[in-house]
Amino acid sequence: MTPEPLEHGGAVDETGLVLAFDTADPEFARGFEAGIQWGTMRLAEWVTRQTEAAGVPVVVDEFSELVHPSNIEMCMRMGEALGWQAFADDVTDDLLRVTFRRPTPQNAS
Repeated sequence: MTPEPLEHGGAVDETGLVLAFDTADPEFARGFEAGIQWGTMRLAEWVTRQTEAAGVPVVVDEFSELVHPSNIEMCMRMGEALGWQAFADDVTDDLLRVTFRRPTPQNAS
């Protein structure tokens, strides 16, 4: 896959990264990937709280990310710790799409 050029001169590869890591350590990549999921869940909760407090609720109750199969257990554990459900689908042999869903009255089934 050819990287997609960006306006500022960089390029995005198939993983969505603009810059290559300065290490090839797989554990660093796993931690970085997990940190993105954790940060997104926490940001979604913050946005929901802030907009509810302002009287204009925007409920962020679902998002999807690409992750490596070696990180799926961590994604499930992080989701559970923060009250999100995680569902995984194969995208390629090397990537899964994980959908995180926070149970809310709007999406209860």
